[in-house]
Amino acid sequence: LPIYLTVNRGDTTLSAVSKKVSIGKSVVLTGVLRRNIDKAYVSGASVFFWLDGAPIGIATTDANGQAILTYEATDALASGVHTVNIQYQGDDNYLASSASITLTVSAVDTFVTVTKATGGAGTTVTLKALLRRKADGYNINNRTLSFYVDGVLVGSSVTLPNGVATLNYLIPSD
Repeated sequence: LPIYLTVNRGDTTLSAVSKKVSIGKSVVLTGVLRRNIDKAYVSGASVFFWLDGAPIGIATTDANGQAILTYEATDALASGVHTVNIQYQGDDNYLASSASITLTVSAVDTFVTVTKATGGAGTTVTLKALLRRKADGYNINNRTLSFYVDGVLVGSSVTLPNGVATLNYLIPSD
């Protein structure tokens, strides 16, 4: 009589720890993959990372089961709490597993440099401001700056990749 042997794929657990980062800085995200049966690390496995549902990278587990991904919190990322999903999709030997953590992104101090604009009544001048991070002077892109003249809001403009926002302003006639 034939003897049939069924080999089932092993269950795995993927674990990770929530992290904090400031905009403009990098953070190391780590997922640790283990076999459930004996808690041994699983090496050589591809682990996928997503931030708020968008893929941010893939890392391969090392001998300690660690899949390590360095992620830079760019200016495009809003400050606040974000969700990082980490997933091992399984293979011929092991079943899939996943982990979900939070990435808390904190805003950084900024400063604005304003270029002096002069003109006479009835003329149009260009108001210009440069937005930068305080820590490293990096120009901040895609942020709205409000322009005031004598304490009155006269308009707003979005910063370009060079951190500059401009607004044409008609100096009122008396």
